[in-house]
Amino acid sequence: MRNQIRSMQWRFSKRQSLFAVSAFVWLGFFVLFNLYCVFWREYAAGAQYNFADSLIWFGKEWGGWLVATVPLILALNASRQAGYLLLGVAINGCFVVIFVMAVRIMLDTGEFGQASYIRIIIEQMPKHASALAIFVAIWFYLGGQRPSQSIASEYQPSMTTDEPCEALFIVAENQGIERQVAIADIIRIQAAKNYIDIETNDAHYVKRATLKHIADNFAASDLQQVHRSFIVNLAKVAQLRKNSNGGTLVVMEDGSAVPVSKSYAARLKQRLM
Repeated sequence: MRNQIRSMQWRFSKRQSLFAVSAFVWLGFFVLFNLYCVFWREYAAGAQYNFADSLIWFGKEWGGWLVATVPLILALNASRQAGYLLLGVAINGCFVVIFVMAVRIMLDTGEFGQASYIRIIIEQMPKHASALAIFVAIWFYLGGQRPSQSIASEYQPSMTTDEPCEALFIVAENQGIERQVAIADIIRIQAAKNYIDIETNDAHYVKRATLKHIADNFAASDLQQVHRSFIVNLAKVAQLRKNSNGGTLVVMEDGSAVPVSKSYAARLKQRLM
């Protein structure tokens, strides 16, 4: 239960920071927009700058995006969690671009003259498509991408206290969906190039990480590296035995055997005592 509460707190704080950054970006864009208006009025148009006029113009040009920012962030997050990120970006992006162009046309006060809706859409499409691309890129960079590091280090109790280390979890993917895999459920972890394959009794999970990263971050748990390509859960070990070549094998509760390198054998036996 405590891990679930911490996970919710982590996700909430991450979402809060994403919204805060979005507000900061919009504020910065508003300032730049007004600086442009000052330059245009004073030097290009030869007229006097008026903040109220700039505010109205900003609302007409970008008001639709202001309204759509939060729903779009939530929709992209939901698409990522559901494992349909690219499809979600395409569908939600189309809806948002249509929405903001509809808002712009409804707020038209004569700028477009007698132009048809088709011509207005063609003229406005490059601007709003570019805005969508920038929006999605910022979302990816600031918070939309899957974290490459386990969030265990965010929740791990301080090692300077006398509290025992809690059973934590690893965030990994199963069928494109991020899930929390409890340490207690893990049987073994196997290296697979730039990824690791996490095996439990019920499923396999994939995470972009290295065995060293897992071993270092979960040194106080029951996870123990026994080979350059394997980590096992000591709580799931049934026995140690020799293979035909005289090497050591660790036999897991499910009957599978994992090779043990000589460099890890002593530490493994010490922890199993």
